[in-house]
Amino acid sequence: MTDIAVAPRRRTLGLGRLASVDPIFAVALAVIGLLVLLAVVGPLLCPYGPDDVDILNANQPPSAVHWFGTDALGRDVFTRIVYGARLSLLGPAIVTVVATVSGTALAITGAWRGGLLDRAMVRVLDVVFAFPALLFAVLAVAVLGTGLVAPTIALSIAYIPYITRFLRSVAIGQRNLPYIDSAELLGFPSMHVARRHLLPNIRLFIIAQATLTFGYALIDLAAISFIGLGVQPPAAEWGLMVGDGAAALLNGYPWEVAAAGAFIVIVVVAFNIVGERLTALAEARA
Repeated sequence: MTDIAVAPRRRTLGLGRLASVDPIFAVALAVIGLLVLLAVVGPLLCPYGPDDVDILNANQPPSAVHWFGTDALGRDVFTRIVYGARLSLLGPAIVTVVATVSGTALAITGAWRGGLLDRAMVRVLDVVFAFPALLFAVLAVAVLGTGLVAPTIALSIAYIPYITRFLRSVAIGQRNLPYIDSAELLGFPSMHVARRHLLPNIRLFIIAQATLTFGYALIDLAAISFIGLGVQPPAAEWGLMVGDGAAALLNGYPWEVAAAGAFIVIVVVAFNIVGERLTALAEARA
């Protein structure tokens, strides 16, 4: 008997069908796709460099020449938004990948093995969970210095408990289903059953949590840059641009803050919508 016979039928993700019946989900997916495309090829289309200073044209309002206006140094805000998309999306992407892979591995291991190993893992995760992610990032910056590396490492560790706790509960629910017992009675190795049957049947939950994590990580990294502990000037990064434009905002020049802040909000809302819809779809199929 093949191992296909003991596993429930695996459904496709059904994203296309969900997008066809949920226009908000479809718009959110389109926004994410456009932003990724912007980060990849956008800089090739910009007529200015991100660090091109023009003091004579500082704090200019939006126009046909400068679509989003200019900042206090006369740099084109639109160009910096486009270039900043790379750093602004890279950090959250790394956090999401590291936290999701680690959290999934821990969740499946704990749910599968149970006993003392599972209890010890839960206690350790509870300790990490007690520290706010931003505080963890600030401590990492104090030790490793400012920049993108320290906050990214810290947030990757800080988000592992969130993902592990959720996926562990899902994995435990799958672990107790008859198809797992059937596979074990047929003599399949435990790791084979977990990898070939348990993991594919919780993949939609994994994708949903990764999507939500990306949005949270983007907010946290932007906040760290805003307070001057993340990416440093003159680099273009959305959180840093909000911080740099704060003084100009108080003087009546809101272009930089408004543009960078709007892009942060749009990305986070889009990822949250996709993550929530995927979570609801996964729960409906469970």
